[in-house]
Formats: sequence, structure tokens, C-alpha cells
Amino acid sequence: MKIKEKNEEYYKEHIGFLITLVPSYSLYEINKFFSEDLLVRGHLILISGLNTDDTTFLSDYKIDSTRYYEEQKHLTNTYIKAMISDKDRTSDPDFNFIRTLMEKELIDIYKRQKCLLPPTYFPAGVCAPGMRRLFVSPEGTFYMCERVGYHLPIGDIDNGIEITKVRNIISDYIILFDENCANCWSLCLCKHCFSSARKGENLSMDKRKEICEIQKNSIHNNLVLYMTILEKNPQSFDYMKEIKIS
Repeated sequence: MKIKEKNEEYYKEHIGFLITLVPSYSLYEINKFFSEDLLVRGHLILISGLNTDDTTFLSDYKIDSTRYYEEQKHLTNTYIKAMISDKDRTSDPDFNFIRTLMEKELIDIYKRQKCLLPPTYFPAGVCAPGMRRLFVSPEGTFYMCERVGYHLPIGDIDNGIEITKVRNIISDYIILFDENCANCWSLCLCKHCFSSARKGENLSMDKRKEICEIQKNSIHNNLVLYMTILEKNPQSFDYMKEIKIS
């Protein structure tokens, strides 16, 4: 609020919000907040879900997700109707939250590789640990990112990033990848990474398979949504040509 009071133009152009959706929440109320509250209306927002690793939050509070899925279904229908209409909703602040909630995976589909896969294919969702992001503990230990958390260290402030540790983590993950992913239909759209295969201090085949089924179901649903919209309006996603994925 103080930033907006001191420089409203800077606040408008440079301030965004990262949202973590945690059950039990109301998508209706969140949508209303980002549509009506002038502090956040029209600003860039990014949305992520709760990482349930190393937490008993869901079990402790016995979360009922029924309301969430009912509201998600309604907002999905709202999104479909908006996207098949001729009205440009890409900069509509009243549509900002709904579009952001639905759009990320659809951008991945639109920007997917449209060619034969090469003989060698590196896992799509995996980063090069320590290259673009680093998570540093109060003690000075380096970890890959906040999603991996205090696990699988890759160095420290005294020794820097230890290439051997990074190489070993990648090699262990590729073993899981080769055994499970090489012939998967969703290979090009899969965004799972080290965090999705981590169990405790190691990478786990069982954890990878468990997450894999969830991911494939999600990709299937997003493909259905994507094609449902395209069948009604073939130009509905043309604006995504200008979106750059870094």
C-alpha cells in the first residue's frame, strides 16, 4: 500500500502477486477479490498450488475439496464461454484471475513442439540445478529451489555449487526418466521435475509413478479443454503467439 501511495505509476507497472491456493479456499471469493479490490485489480498474478510434501496440513484439517471442484467447474465454463466469444478478454481486469487460473497449461499446449522428437530428449520439466534459481538455508547450504526445500543439497557459501552433486542428482533422475517416460504420450507436455520425484533425501521411483498418473490426468483434461475451445473458435488462442516462455 505504501509503494502505491509513493509512486502509483511504478506500482501499476511493476508490482505483481504470486498466489498459492490452499484448501479450503473459495475460488469465487478469490476471483471477486482480484476483480474488485483496487490494490490488486489488473495486476500481473501467478498461481501455484500447495506442495503437500513434508506437511500434514491437509490431513490435520480434514479438507473437503468438494466446493473447490464445483467452483472450478463453473469457472471453467465461464472461461470457455469467454474464449469462444469475439471479445478480447486478455487485458480485462475482471477476467484476470480466471484467465490466469486456466491459461498456464494451455500456453504449454499451444507452444508445444510440433515436430518429431529427437533421438535424445532431456526431461521437459527439469532445470539445470543452481543455474537460474538457488535456495539458500540460514546456515548457508545451497539447494535447488524452494519446492525441493531443505533436501538434495548442491553446495554451500564456502565451496559454491558442487558440480559433482548436481551431476549425480541429474543422473539419478534420468534413470527414473528412462524407465518411465521415454515412450509416454504426454512426454512433451510433462512439467514434473526433481521435486515431484523426491521422497525424503532421495529420488523415488514409487513417488515418480504416483505423481505421473496425476500429471497425465491433468494433461488429458487440459487437452480436452483446449480442443473444446478451438472447435468453437479456431482463433481463440492466437494471442499466445506473442507470449514468450523463459
